[in-house]
Amino acid sequence: MSLRFYTSLGCVFFLLAGCATTPETTESDVSFQEVESLKPKIEPVDQVNPANIPDVEPVNVQAVSHSSVVKSYQRALKLIADPAIKARIERRLAGLAMVESEELQVQGETFEQQKLAMSKFDSTIQAYKKLLRDYPDNPDNDTTYYQLAKAYGLKGNLEASDKLLETLLEKYPNSPLASEAYYRRAEFFYSNKQYPQAGVAYEQVVKRKDNPKMVVNARFMLAWALFKQADYEASLDEFTALLDHLAPSKEVYQSLTKNQKALIEDSFRAMSYAFGYLEGGKSVVQYYEKVGERHYESLVFSSLGLLYQSKERYQDAADVYLAYVKRHPLAADSPEVFARVIKVYELGRFPSVIIPAKAQYATDYGLSSRWYTAQVDAVSPKHTQRLKEYMGQLASYFHTRGQKAKKNSQEQKEYFNTAIGWYNGYIKDFPKEPDVADKYHRVGDVYTLLGDSENASFAYSKAAYDYPDYDIEKRSAAGYAAVVAFQRIAEQSKLESDVRTKIEQSLKYADVFGNDSRSIGVLVDASESLLKLNEYEPARDIARKVIVKLIETGKSEYVVDQSWKSLKWQPYSSRKNRRASWVVVGHASFELADYPQAENGYFQALRLMKKNHQLYPSLRQRLAISIYRQGEALAKENKNQEALNHFERVLVTVPEADIKIQTQYDIIAQHLILKQWTPAIAKLNAFRKTYPKHKLSEGIRDKLIYAYEQSEQWSNAANELTAMANDEKSDQEQRRKALFQAATYYEQGDKIPQAIDRYRSYAHGYPAPFIVNLETQHKLAELYKALKETNKRKFWLKKIIENDKNAGPERTERSVYLAAAASYELAEDDWQAFKKAKLTLPLGKSIKRKQSAMQTVIKKYTAVADYGVSEFSTASTHRIADAYYRMSKDLMNSERPKGLDELELEQYDILLEEQAYPFEETSIEVYETNIARTVDGIYDDWVKESYKRLAKIMPARYAKDEQVEGYADVIQ
Repeated sequence: MSLRFYTSLGCVFFLLAGCATTPETTESDVSFQEVESLKPKIEPVDQVNPANIPDVEPVNVQAVSHSSVVKSYQRALKLIADPAIKARIERRLAGLAMVESEELQVQGETFEQQKLAMSKFDSTIQAYKKLLRDYPDNPDNDTTYYQLAKAYGLKGNLEASDKLLETLLEKYPNSPLASEAYYRRAEFFYSNKQYPQAGVAYEQVVKRKDNPKMVVNARFMLAWALFKQADYEASLDEFTALLDHLAPSKEVYQSLTKNQKALIEDSFRAMSYAFGYLEGGKSVVQYYEKVGERHYESLVFSSLGLLYQSKERYQDAADVYLAYVKRHPLAADSPEVFARVIKVYELGRFPSVIIPAKAQYATDYGLSSRWYTAQVDAVSPKHTQRLKEYMGQLASYFHTRGQKAKKNSQEQKEYFNTAIGWYNGYIKDFPKEPDVADKYHRVGDVYTLLGDSENASFAYSKAAYDYPDYDIEKRSAAGYAAVVAFQRIAEQSKLESDVRTKIEQSLKYADVFGNDSRSIGVLVDASESLLKLNEYEPARDIARKVIVKLIETGKSEYVVDQSWKSLKWQPYSSRKNRRASWVVVGHASFELADYPQAENGYFQALRLMKKNHQLYPSLRQRLAISIYRQGEALAKENKNQEALNHFERVLVTVPEADIKIQTQYDIIAQHLILKQWTPAIAKLNAFRKTYPKHKLSEGIRDKLIYAYEQSEQWSNAANELTAMANDEKSDQEQRRKALFQAATYYEQGDKIPQAIDRYRSYAHGYPAPFIVNLETQHKLAELYKALKETNKRKFWLKKIIENDKNAGPERTERSVYLAAAASYELAEDDWQAFKKAKLTLPLGKSIKRKQSAMQTVIKKYTAVADYGVSEFSTASTHRIADAYYRMSKDLMNSERPKGLDELELEQYDILLEEQAYPFEETSIEVYETNIARTVDGIYDDWVKESYKRLAKIMPARYAKDEQVEGYADVIQ
């Protein structure tokens, strides 16, 4: 051992006034991490020692010129003769020597310096011995003994020091230095493990009470001395007395110095050892039941618990803490102590009891507990934080256990319901905590796993929208989960109100979290749902919003706000959502009769769709209808060319359209309206050929006839009408009209044989209506006239006359007129025969023939006149008069027999004149009958002609200048 070691050991007894600190200082609220790092070990009794505490008032040596002071005293000593004064001077010099020795000892760093200090102590010792020899009866010798003992102690001769202190106490039992001498002796005994002697000495210091500060240290060391003697209960009493003295209340404890607190804490440490050597926590409870409660009990329990922890006796540590909690359930520090129970369970790896312990903590010290009610004004933030931590851990624990349990089992439901209870308890107790949003989020997850979509939707919505400081990505996830929950509710209930709620939440989500890629799918679903509810305008608006938002370029990355991470999009997902949105635009626009937008929606959707997609065929049909409806609307506005363009687009865009036939039919209709006869006719024929049995083909013939009529293709029109007339499926009346019209169009198309054929068929086949049949016969007569087929013409003229005659009540002015015209025409033939009949020799025979022909003409024209048709009556009357007139003229101009002399010839002429005169007279009468019709306002060409005849026959009477128009005798 070095010299410095021994001298330093001596310094301990005189520079230290007692125990102050310990290397193993433990605060009452020491953290569990600190406990783990310290891990103190419980030592055998003889190895458990107190820590040394420095003097309360350490020596403060003022820096002075030491040598000058010594020299001054030495000079004074030589000059003074008074023994008392000399004694004080020598004592002062000895004291200065002690100071110098101590300084050398403290400041010495090398062996030589320490050796010098030891030699100085020798000089100091000799100085004090000399004082005792020279002044044995000096009343201050108690101080001299004390200083001498100190010098021996500082030099390292502890036994010599102790002997001197013993002498001091024997000679000066009432010395002011007695308590300190007892204390120094106790320290000497204690260091030599003479614990009973040390205890007696410490006890003397305590009893004297003349030095309060030393009494505290002495009681502390007395308790340790008793502890070393294994008298644990006595030791505990002394420690308790010390604690009661130093810290009679919590308030006093808070005001103690650092060294005083260290002394108290070392006391707790010693007491923990003592209780540990007894019966642990049970002993603590029994002890305080005996001595009464103390405000520092929890520190005692905690110290013992920490001691057990250091030895890894975790269950014992937990039992100690639980003993305190049980003893003081409503104490302010009860939660803190109980928390240590949980900590030691964690240190000891007792998982089966950790969760129940945390649950008990949260229950016993929660905001609804008796403890919290009692301590509400003194609850520490640390406790609140721990309570939040435990409740969160409990919720997560049961949440996880539920996820690991068998799906849909009773066990899983119990775990989940317990987790919900803790989550909701946390939310209720700490509504303003930043992590409440996360708790709502998690409780929503649990409700989802339980299939409780209603509660899940509420929890998710709270997390998503009520806590703006919650992590944006988590908020978005919660909002999306809420939408999914609302969707499940709607799917299960099938109620419109739930569907509308889902839509409302979807739109809210997309509005708040528009940068989240999931908002696209949410909006798509919302638009589809609105479409199903017939909310077409909002459905389309949302779908359009999606389309604008989606990536039109087909890239897979969607750039978002800087506060968000880049979101990777699956190209298919983008394509799928665009396609779905276009479908909504198409359907909504279609229902809103906005067919241009519907067409665009369907077109865009189909562009993003493979042909084998299930919607592909139906959307193609919808596309066709959308285009068709545009044409239909334009047609109603009489914008026929534009309508036609749209109808034609249907066939080009969707050749397989279900409405293809209807569209082709409408195209034809537009051609007809636009008078585009050539394409109309071509398409009508093609339509009928392609769809011969289609119901629309039934109207093709009518439209073809119309087109042919309008384009003046009379023969083609007639062909269609003929086919109609021959169609047994057609209405009989329709067939009748068609046949008549066919004949008419053949005639207009200069297809006379076909026209005659159709007229003839009509005349024979349709006697009714009578007048039409009669007109048909008239038409046949006219056509045969044009063909110069006289006999056939006469046949139909006779038919006209016959039919009129037999018409009965159906007879009309027209039928009479046609019959009169026919009769007149037939009479005209007889008139021509009459005119051609010549009077030749023999005159008798020729006159007879001529007269017969004249009678026929008169009969025929008389019959015509009987019809009462003025046009033909005047003509017939004129012809009758003419017949008489011509008979008269022909007689006078007839051939004369040959061989007659002049007289015979004259007589012959007279005879002829006699024969001709009656005829002439009769003709005048008939002519006059004709012109008499002027009285009735009839003055036609034939009347005029009768006037002309009369003017020739009777010029004197009728050859006057009359203001009448000339009229050429066109009838010869």
